Amino acid sequence: SASPEALSAHLPLLENQASSVWSMGKDGRSYWPVKRQAATADRIANHKGRNPQERASLKKRLLTL
Repeated sequence: SASPEALSAHLPLLENQASSVWSMGKDGRSYWPVKRQAATADRIANHKGRNPQERASLKKRLLTL
């Protein structure tokens, strides 16, 4: 568990900072919009799932990674 001091020192990333390799210190992070995550999960689930229940389960699992 993080201390309150460590949490208060944390600064969230802005979208343009995450997509800029230079401002991220070249650690390889990238910004993946939630809308595109959902579309990708939907496409994978529709391709791999055999029935509606399995597709819904796959999509839920993909979005919680």
